[in-house]
Amino acid sequence: MLAGSSAKPERLDIIRATVKLVIERRQLHPNVEFALGALCFAHDLANGTGEAVFVIARSAGWIAHALEEYERGPA
Repeated sequence: MLAGSSAKPERLDIIRATVKLVIERRQLHPNVEFALGALCFAHDLANGTGEAVFVIARSAGWIAHALEEYERGPA
């Protein structure tokens, strides 16, 4: 999806090269944290944007988990 966005082409080239290099050298594929960083880099987003998105997304998961635990009650 990032490749089809309005991101700066030279930044997309850097992202593609990074992914390719890590796959070749370490046999690792991008994870969600890399994707978020790539999105921020590709669109030259403000410092801290990635962290803010991560914290908001993680908070939603923590809240959902807490609600499940409250429903379950004490173990």
